Order: sequence, then C-alpha cells, then structure tokens
Amino acid sequence: MLKKIIFFFFCIITKLNAIDIDLYFQKAIKLNLAEHPTWLKLLHYNQESRRSEILDKDFFISEEGSINPNKELESTLLSFLLPAENDARCRFPARFLWLDKQLSFPEELKGFPNCEKLKN
Repeated sequence: MLKKIIFFFFCIITKLNAIDIDLYFQKAIKLNLAEHPTWLKLLHYNQESRRSEILDKDFFISEEGSINPNKELESTLLSFLLPAENDARCRFPARFLWLDKQLSFPEELKGFPNCEKLKN
C-alpha cells in the first residue's frame, strides 16, 4: 500500500501517470519477469540456495533484493520509471535494456543521457 501511495505522489510530478506505472507492474507480473531466467542471471541468483551470489548491498535496489527477485524487480521498475531516481539506469544498464525490451518503456525514458561512464 505504501508503494502505491509513493507511486501516486511521484506520478503527479512526472510525465508518467499512476495508471501507466501500474500497467508496467501488471505486465511484469503477467510475463512472470521476476522468475525469468534472464532476470535471475542479471541478479546472479542461485536457484538452489534461493539467493544472489552477490554480497554487496549496493548491487540491489531493494533491501530484500538478494533473496527476493520479485522485490528487486518491483524496486528496479520503480527506480527506472520515476525520473527522480534516474541514476538507476546508469547503475544497472543491462537491467534497464532487458526490462525495456520486455515492457517497452516510453521514449522519454530511453537512453542514458546522464550517465558519464556509459558515454565512453
């Protein structure tokens, strides 16, 4: 519920509205992206241990990201769709490109305009 309230608040000041953001979440659920082999590989998720092999907390957006690929997907989508957290696209370009391919993000979100490390 708190995430929905945050969505609505941020959506007021963004180009995407709450319905658009919810549609991306619903599409991700429908496509079962949290369990998709590519998503799990992007997270270095080990199916046997049910956790990521990455120990660095900075690798995850969600506090539960290392043990819950669904929570990491939700947090990642939120950070990509809300311009206030534009930095996530720079930190996780492979995630962004893969999710864009799956969900077709709006044109205004595509690319990496503020990512100095990716320009070289």
